[in-house]
Amino acid sequence: MLPALLLWAAVLAAPATTTTPENHNVKLNPSQQTLSQWNFMLENKLTQLAEQVTHFSYAQKVYESDTKNVRLRQLNGEGMLKQTLGKMKDLIEKKEAALQRLVRAAEEAVSKHKYSSSLSILDVPYLNMKDLRKGDDRLHFNPSFQQYVTLNESGVHIPLEIYEGYPQILNGLKWSSSLDAVFRENARLDPNLRWQYFGSQRGLMRVYPAFRWPDVPDVPDFFDVRRRSWYIQGSVSPKDMIIMIDTSGSVHGQTFDIMKIAVKAMLHTLGENDYVNVAWFNNEVDWVAPCLPTLVPATSHNKRLMFDAVDQLQEGNYTSYSSALEFAYEAFRMFEEYKQPWEGSNCHKVIMFFTDGGTEWPEEVIKKYQNDTVTRNVRIFTYASGPHPIPTVILKSIACTTNGYYNTLTALAAIGPRVQDYVKILGRPLIQSGEDTLYQWTNFYRDIGGLGMMATVTLPVANLTEKNDQSLVGVMGIDMALSELEAQYSKQIIGPLGYGFAINQNGFVVFHPRLKDQQAYMEESPDLDILELEGRRLDSNRVREAMVLGEFGSFLNVSHVQILDSKHALPIRMNFHFGQIGNSTFRQVKYMTERGRWFFFKLKS
Repeated sequence: MLPALLLWAAVLAAPATTTTPENHNVKLNPSQQTLSQWNFMLENKLTQLAEQVTHFSYAQKVYESDTKNVRLRQLNGEGMLKQTLGKMKDLIEKKEAALQRLVRAAEEAVSKHKYSSSLSILDVPYLNMKDLRKGDDRLHFNPSFQQYVTLNESGVHIPLEIYEGYPQILNGLKWSSSLDAVFRENARLDPNLRWQYFGSQRGLMRVYPAFRWPDVPDVPDFFDVRRRSWYIQGSVSPKDMIIMIDTSGSVHGQTFDIMKIAVKAMLHTLGENDYVNVAWFNNEVDWVAPCLPTLVPATSHNKRLMFDAVDQLQEGNYTSYSSALEFAYEAFRMFEEYKQPWEGSNCHKVIMFFTDGGTEWPEEVIKKYQNDTVTRNVRIFTYASGPHPIPTVILKSIACTTNGYYNTLTALAAIGPRVQDYVKILGRPLIQSGEDTLYQWTNFYRDIGGLGMMATVTLPVANLTEKNDQSLVGVMGIDMALSELEAQYSKQIIGPLGYGFAINQNGFVVFHPRLKDQQAYMEESPDLDILELEGRRLDSNRVREAMVLGEFGSFLNVSHVQILDSKHALPIRMNFHFGQIGNSTFRQVKYMTERGRWFFFKLKS
């Protein structure tokens, strides 16, 4: 066998010297016959080992004896796709059913709970995950979660700036403790279920199973569940948002710093289902990033561009509210006129107006656009910013006239919770709609707990005690591992040149063989458009558009460049089939080569 000979030649490349007990200086030069014997012995050993591992002689025997009973059959791509979509649909519906059980239990617990302002910490026992230490005997290593957890109870996280003894927090801890029974039942019904959690509008978070909250030495814990993307996405319908920031001469120093930080905090609350842009104004007005001349998806890339542009703003000149609002209203009109069918939120339209106050009442501009069919439902949220904002009556009037909301930002510490307040206002229609199927799926992101790529499905939790004035209590969430979704289609049947991938309704990749998993934890999902991996060709654009629209179909005999490795590419003709996974926001596609879409099967005798 050639490999054995090559190996043996390499071993004997240098002169060999062997010592014996009788004479330590004796040099042995094996004869050709001895070398042949050694080579024969090594060859037999390697052959036996290969047979034990691969069973190649059995495979050869079966192939030689049965080739006359073997035929080639063309793969049914459409049938395979439907089968895969069915499996994925069942998987997703299983997670959604578990989530629905939790939401019903939470809403029932809220309706039965009697609020008490006299509760003390001693009256409400709970497991604070920040108090757990390494080696705690309540924690045991669990391979499903790749860390030490306790399956007996849920754990609680409370933001640093919130006192755990507040009556609202204590009452939330008390009624939410009843969720533990449902957490455990969900885990029993679905052994593959990962993290289950509830985020309260008050800031507390309950997680099952409980684990030791990660801490970084000398770094405060600023985690707040209300600022997580899955919480925002689950509590508010999608929105088109234009953020206006005052850059006039009266805005300087700490006031300008507060507004810049507040604008960036506002951007952090947006996800890929939202469309946004930021504009500056004084007596003039324009977008902060000239390369973004209209509303764009609130992806991590676009938001980074806006962050950098906001940091570069300089103050000067005087303020014109009329010019600023007319610019924003016209931007909404232009966006609606020129956008593609799949672009935009088709829901809320809001203007976030950051200024230090003013006396100009832009009544004519507001009346003009409230009589326009495109802009009549635009709501304006005004933020009087700075330690001492000048008269703010006009800002209150603007908010009230447009069914918006007025707020103040007088200090850096107030930015987080005050910016977050708009969620309560925009979340009311979602709760009052009475819909119980408002499932929201995030894109996949790396789990902070070390479980790889995860997606979160969410539902809002409502306070149903007041039928005419229902309010948001919080958001319930359950994670799904990417590996579960990928396992639902057979890579072996598709073949070495075929592959499957999935995108969401925004055209961003869920999984793809050429998508490299990011190695570090990220707060937001990676937003990578499918065209970045499939190429910006006409055929790829057709596929993307059909998938984003949720169509079921196929494109046959399409020119394609298959990337074999980092150095080689193969021009090839491909057939691909695509469809929507149930009612979810995910779309699945299977590629199969025109040459390689055949497989062997054995006929019955």
